[in-house]
Amino acid sequence: MKKTILFIALGLSFLSVAQAQRAVYINDVKLKATVLQQLEQTYQTTIPNGHYWYDRLSGAWGFEGGPAQGIIPANLNIGGTLKRNASGGKTGVFINGRELHTTEARYMQALFGAYYKNRFWLDAYGNLGLEGNIAIVNLYQLMQQQQQNQSYYRHNDYLDHSSGGNSSGFYIMGKDWSYSSF
Repeated sequence: MKKTILFIALGLSFLSVAQAQRAVYINDVKLKATVLQQLEQTYQTTIPNGHYWYDRLSGAWGFEGGPAQGIIPANLNIGGTLKRNASGGKTGVFINGRELHTTEARYMQALFGAYYKNRFWLDAYGNLGLEGNIAIVNLYQLMQQQQQNQSYYRHNDYLDHSSGGNSSGFYIMGKDWSYSSF
């Protein structure tokens, strides 16, 4: 009986030490052990210790000082406020307030034919637009289309504009205006 209690106590102390050594920071805020455990159980993964940035609006995430590494669900209530310099970017291209890393700006240049120093918003569905304006393109559709080397066309009845593109670029047009990256 004493040995069983001793093994249980040792097991719990090792568990406590392992949990205490966890250090996952998102947007400069350390996640509580319960939040970290819930995330790992929900998404069936282990999140390595480290410093990350997370964009609640789009779901994009990356290592602090680096480019986006992937997309996870948007609107998770984790971490602090996304900072302008979270990616260490000096490109003049901002998405949801975060200045893009050079790697991301190069990818945008490959995708659009150029990258534009400006401020954009990106939502969880891939819609991209200039801050304060409507979406001009769906980034996810454009990336898929370019990967498949196919053209696409989309019309938005509510906003009365159309967009489309192929592997050479994209266009968007409204009643009295148009934009093309061709």
